[in-house]
Amino acid sequence: MSGVAEYFDKAAKWAGRSGTIIGADLSAFSISQGASPSSAAVGFGTGVAFGVAAGVVAAGAPAIATVVVGAGVAGLVGWGASAAYENFVPQVTRDQIDEGFHDAWSAVGELFA
Repeated sequence: MSGVAEYFDKAAKWAGRSGTIIGADLSAFSISQGASPSSAAVGFGTGVAFGVAAGVVAAGAPAIATVVVGAGVAGLVGWGASAAYENFVPQVTRDQIDEGFHDAWSAVGELFA
């Protein structure tokens, strides 16, 4: 493997890892700004799953293309899943799920208090 190809291979691996971290950070930020925790979780989880799948499908392509395709698919599918969740799941159900998230967060916080 040439030096340039090796560099892009390493960069692609780090970009994939950092993409997941950035996605989690953006989800946490949107929750802190009042977004629904369940909606953020649906978007993040679906985005990660489809990003990994796109990366596997594009594995034969150059490393940087794999990262670009994976990130694009992850972002688009995550956004679409979150929008579909908010449009098709009744508000009452989403509120109950969000209440469960808040209860779980409070219970974990009490363990470390």
